[in-house]
Order: sequence, then structure tokens, then C-alpha cells
Amino acid sequence: MVCPSYVNNHQGRNFPQPDFWLRTRKGSGRTRHKFGTDDTLYEMNRCVYEDRYFQVVVPECPLNCREDGGHLVVVKKSPVTDRSDMSYQESIAFIRISMAAGKAMYDVLRIERMNYEDLGNWGLDEPDGAKMHLHLFGRSHTQIHQIRGQHMCLYPKDHPIYKGHLKALSEGDEAQLRTRIGELLAEPKYIKMAELAEL
Repeated sequence: MVCPSYVNNHQGRNFPQPDFWLRTRKGSGRTRHKFGTDDTLYEMNRCVYEDRYFQVVVPECPLNCREDGGHLVVVKKSPVTDRSDMSYQESIAFIRISMAAGKAMYDVLRIERMNYEDLGNWGLDEPDGAKMHLHLFGRSHTQIHQIRGQHMCLYPKDHPIYKGHLKALSEGDEAQLRTRIGELLAEPKYIKMAELAEL
């Protein structure tokens, strides 16, 4: 499927080929994320939240442009294939941070709607198989690359639109999101969830 916004807005442009997407690796005391089908690792140090189970990161090469509402990813530090593989503590922590990060995107980015997508399809042919992660896609009132009121349109994993064309969240956005997530997690319902998750 070709998205109408790509045909209308980007036809004829020459985009560099991307490496893509997401697998968690550890090294040098920091969590690293694999982009691409080879073993090239890029450190993702744009983290807006971290606890014992999860990180919320700002992708350098987002699947949703900042002008369309932005993109965050919730990554499990000890990878699992599916959410059903998580312990009850991890499951509560997963819901807790996805709620707080989504609410922070509403508050900071002034979006109209949040889309939460647990995909993993691009990792099916990886040696370790797909790994569970959650995409948080903000949807702006005015859409540039997407169509308002319609499901997110994603291109094939090696599509050049994902390498530098879609604008990532800024450092200012990142700082505000980090602050807002911290404020939200101090609210009673999130404190109770943290207790249940043994955070």
C-alpha cells in the first residue's frame, strides 16, 4: 500500500536508504538499540524515562514526524517476544509508563490523539525473532505525512522516508517530556501502580 501523503508530498525526492529498527543490547553500562539488519549499533541516549524494567526513548529516525504528533518507543530492558511473556510486575510497569508517557505527549506536544501500537513485525526474520516494544504515536490536529482520522500509515521497513526525512522530537521536547513524565508519576494512581510493580 502506498500512502496518499507520500505520493502527494514526497514523490520524486531522493532519500538515503535506512538501516532499521529496534532491538535492545547492553554494553558499557548503557542500553543500546540495534538499527538495521546487520550488527551496527547506535547508542540511544535520548531517554526520557527509565526504571528497572523499561526505557522510553526518542528515536533518532522516527516512524512519525514531529509535525504529525511525534514518536516515542517503550523498550523492555530484558527483551521478550510478546507482552504475555511478562511477569505481573512487568505488566503493571508497562501499562503505568505507557499511560504516563502518552499523557505527557498530550500535555507537552499538544496533540489531538494518541496511538499506542505494539507491533514487532519487522523483527520476525531477525535471528532472535521479534521483540516486544510499544510505539507511542502522537496525532496532531493537522497531519502532514498522515491522514487525520485514519490509522497510522507505515511504509515497508527499508523505505527511505525513515532515514532523516521525518523530523524527530527536539531536545526541548525531550526535556519537557522527561519533566512531565516525572510529574505524572508522582500522582497517587501511578505511585500505587509502582508499588504493585515493585519499582
